[in-house]
Amino acid sequence: MVEPYGYAPENVKVKAGIPVKLHFQKSFTGGCLSFLLIEDFQLEKTLEKGDNLVEFTPEKTGIYTFHCGMNMYSGKIIVE
Repeated sequence: MVEPYGYAPENVKVKAGIPVKLHFQKSFTGGCLSFLLIEDFQLEKTLEKGDNLVEFTPEKTGIYTFHCGMNMYSGKIIVE
């Protein structure tokens, strides 16, 4: 979920080498949380009100950060 003051949950665990589909459910419009960046996977997405799907395949284990357009709110993708 994308809430007015951040992401819930903030941390997501996934497996290396397996395609990932993350749903960012947003119940409001506007704000810096309307833009999502996952720089390690070269992903930028404008988040609209409702369900927003982000797909990628992490190849290497590690901890990767995602954040809003102003880098005020963030979360982690933990790749095992």
